[in-house]
Amino acid sequence: MLASASFPGLPSLDPVGSGTGRASLPRYLPARPGTPAWYALGQATWARGRGAGRTGPSASLPSAALRAGRTSPFRHLILLAVLGPLLIGCIPTIATIEPHPPVDLRLAGSTSMQPLMEALTEAYGSRYEYVTFALESRNSQVGLDALRDGAIDIALVSREMRPEERGGLLATPIARDGIAILVNEENPTGALTLEELRSIFAGETLSWEEVGGQEGVHPHDSPRGEIQVVSREEGSGTRRAFEALGMDGKRVTSTAVVMPTDKAVGEHIAQMPRAIGYASMADLPSGVKPLRIGGVEPSPATVSSGEYPLVRLFLLVTERRPHQEVQAFIDFCLSPAGQAIVERKYGGAG
Repeated sequence: MLASASFPGLPSLDPVGSGTGRASLPRYLPARPGTPAWYALGQATWARGRGAGRTGPSASLPSAALRAGRTSPFRHLILLAVLGPLLIGCIPTIATIEPHPPVDLRLAGSTSMQPLMEALTEAYGSRYEYVTFALESRNSQVGLDALRDGAIDIALVSREMRPEERGGLLATPIARDGIAILVNEENPTGALTLEELRSIFAGETLSWEEVGGQEGVHPHDSPRGEIQVVSREEGSGTRRAFEALGMDGKRVTSTAVVMPTDKAVGEHIAQMPRAIGYASMADLPSGVKPLRIGGVEPSPATVSSGEYPLVRLFLLVTERRPHQEVQAFIDFCLSPAGQAIVERKYGGAG
């Protein structure tokens, strides 16, 4: 049963037994159990309109107000029946958001680019969890061959591409890397000129006693004995870039010890006091040190400024019209967030 209350807009009802001697209705008509409150109030309003306060034959006739159309039986019920569905239709619904389909991107190529690409793919994957990466490091040429065969989406190339290699492909620079000239950390030599560097790697200068570097390093302070040249394999982007930038048309000596990765070059030199080799300036292993070339040490700053002479590009190579998901990842690498990752250890793309 409803508690006694006043509802604005509804006519007041006389309590039981009140009036002026005429028949009177109870304030609220009894309702069946479970009857909604609005239905009981509608019934009471209807009852009052029909005969409250009347006796005799006229008690069953509609009141003057009802006949005038000001108070219609079931008025509230009709309004609810008509407007209810409209009001319900106005309630906003929550749209269902479909999850993004999974995206798998395949990258392969330069081993020198692996540390940078691991950092970039990890950052991108943390932003877009539906994207996963498969990264394989061999060398730049392997990456280009796999791209042309349709086996991968992006080739990692750490050298300039020849004109005949560019047909149907798009190369996007994302970083600049300094090729560091490495010696054992016990080697007192601190610097070489470009001419001395070429002579050593061409196999023309054979002994550390023949070179002394710069800045007061005397030849007799250098390790005695034959120089051991360490190089990367054929097809390596690092090797091709080194020969293009530092060898002035000469080739690395055929007597060089050949290593399959930059990491392997550094680890070998760390164990061999008379060895010299070249590798990316980033993530050098312990036991080695980079030499100054032409008086400049490799660093992100000297690479970006162009002061260091042995600088090569890191390229992401794709089909000329890459898939939108591939392009989205490249755009991230070039964005401020991506370039901030690049510039921790490399020169920026700009």
